[in-house]
Amino acid sequence: MSTAQTLLLGAIAGLTIFVGLPLGRLQSSGTALKATLSSVAIGILLFLLYDVLSHGVTPVDKALTGAVKHGGSWGDFVGLAALLAGGFGVGPIEKLYRALLDVEEPLEIVTVTGRNQKAKTQLEKVERPDRHRVKILGFTDQMDELMAAADLVLSKPGGLTTSETLARGAAMVIVNPIPGQETRNSDFLLESGAAIKVNNIATLSHKVTALIRDPERLAQLKANARRVGRPRAAFDVAEQSLKFIA
Repeated sequence: MSTAQTLLLGAIAGLTIFVGLPLGRLQSSGTALKATLSSVAIGILLFLLYDVLSHGVTPVDKALTGAVKHGGSWGDFVGLAALLAGGFGVGPIEKLYRALLDVEEPLEIVTVTGRNQKAKTQLEKVERPDRHRVKILGFTDQMDELMAAADLVLSKPGGLTTSETLARGAAMVIVNPIPGQETRNSDFLLESGAAIKVNNIATLSHKVTALIRDPERLAQLKANARRVGRPRAAFDVAEQSLKFIA
């Protein structure tokens, strides 16, 4: 769809909303008119969303595939582990980072500290074993690419992190879930066979080493993550919504 067509449809949707809001407050307005304006606006907005998403998938997938297959020499390493601290870099990230460095098998470790520059500086000072290759990042907008390449994602099981990890088919190493939503996410991941849980940081290196040394188990965790992941969730919502108003 051309830019002009997109702008025209957006203008029509905006006009129906602009007109529909005052009409909706008038008791004299007929139900059919209100329903028509609402349907037109919602239908056009959903169509635009679907069109943008559908045209965006192909180039993104090609770029990610190229990055994963050709963007780095990860073949000499057993696995790529991503340690995530959230957008603001909160939590015992240094302890987790040091425990990950104690893993006996060679790893490609990418640590994301978010907006916590102090944590990033501290981690950069930690001595690293020669068997690992380490990259420490602050805030980044490349999380999808990192997760696409990762075998393991070490993180709290927040809603977005969990969804992104499953969508990219990476196994999760669960640490420090917050009571409530995150404990329920943790239960779901463990029951689905898509994660392992570290209840004590002292056991982290042992559990990750054992998992890396068992490629069949790691492959099964990743397969289960792909099975329960919903990478097309936004498309599904748009498609179902279009069916309701068709």
